[in-house]
Amino acid sequence: MAFSDVVSAMAALSFPVEFDHVKIGTHVPFGTYTFSVEPVSADNSVLIKRYQFTLRIFAEKLDAELDAEIEKMFSDLDIVWTRDEPEYDEDSETYEIDYDFGVIG
Repeated sequence: MAFSDVVSAMAALSFPVEFDHVKIGTHVPFGTYTFSVEPVSADNSVLIKRYQFTLRIFAEKLDAELDAEIEKMFSDLDIVWTRDEPEYDEDSETYEIDYDFGVIG
């Protein structure tokens, strides 16, 4: 799967998803993603790259429809994922929900 396919799928969600951070004033729900790259190499050449993503969702409330939309994206892309327990931040009055997944591309 191409890196760009994953980024495009996240951009197609019904709420804004940006790399690393969103603009100040963006209303919830919104998401941010970060990634690391682990190259697999041999004979002084990179053969393939493994991308490890974290998709971090911020929302006012826990929402089953929002969860279903994100899980459908993963299902459509045949991506195995994990989700952390939601954490509530009293200062921003939002929940943070982290999804971790990897793709080879």
